[in-house]
Amino acid sequence: REGRTLEIIDDVCERKSELGVLFLSASNRRPLTRLFASRGLDFRAIKQVEPHVFIRPEHPLSGHQRLSPRHLQDYPYICYEQGEVSPVFFSEELMVERCRPRVVHVSDRATMENVIAQTVAYTIGTGYIIPTFTGVGMSSIPLDTDEQMEIGILTLREAGLSPLASDFVKVLTDSLYRWSK
Repeated sequence: REGRTLEIIDDVCERKSELGVLFLSASNRRPLTRLFASRGLDFRAIKQVEPHVFIRPEHPLSGHQRLSPRHLQDYPYICYEQGEVSPVFFSEELMVERCRPRVVHVSDRATMENVIAQTVAYTIGTGYIIPTFTGVGMSSIPLDTDEQMEIGILTLREAGLSPLASDFVKVLTDSLYRWSK
């Protein structure tokens, strides 16, 4: 099930989902870790990755080997809406705390990918482009930043994983390493 950060946390707490997949970064680690602890949740890191800028292959910045935040300042930034009550640390993208002149909020991955494929807008994420899952109209370029993204799973502290969930974690882990840049 795909959802907003707080929805993923709530689903695991309420046992609607056995586990959730999230990432921690320098900007969200402290508040999310405190929230996890208060809700009886554990976060287990699977892989640390360098943030990447997702753009369309024909984007004016597509020829760069690396991009800095300065390169991005004139382009619209796309992020997932997190709802009216969600603080900035629930954001699923890095650097949301920085002021941007134009921000486009979307509610789902397909819309985000379509906007990127048709415009000069960008987003920041893991850099993973999986041909059977990610839209064909996207490419990723490493972002010059000291910040890292730690991808992992969120589970109830007291609950073990079922065999199916354990298999999912193995497939997820294999995929993260297979599609790493």
